[in-house]
Amino acid sequence: MAKSACGASPSCPPRRLPQAPVTDYDLGDDSYHNGAFILAANFGFYQSFVERKGDPARRLPPFQFKASDGYDFYLGMGGFGNANEKYFKNSNPYWLENICNTTYNDY
Repeated sequence: MAKSACGASPSCPPRRLPQAPVTDYDLGDDSYHNGAFILAANFGFYQSFVERKGDPARRLPPFQFKASDGYDFYLGMGGFGNANEKYFKNSNPYWLENICNTTYNDY
């Protein structure tokens, strides 16, 4: 699908602009930003984006970083691989799918 832009005056002829659906996470993506995994954005998102269990859905409390700022938190985390063991406890399949499929593969 596309939407039109301009076209209201002769100086700006009508044109079509592509939409930006999330259809391919490794090609012009939202998770890896063309190869660069944005740790802070993804870590924060996947802390609260979890599988729904039971009805009604429960609201999770905000994640407690327990650090003076984000830099200290991620520095204390150590390597990127430590996030899953220390904080996600291997329990968030969405996080695991993102970190286990870092390249344009068959996934």
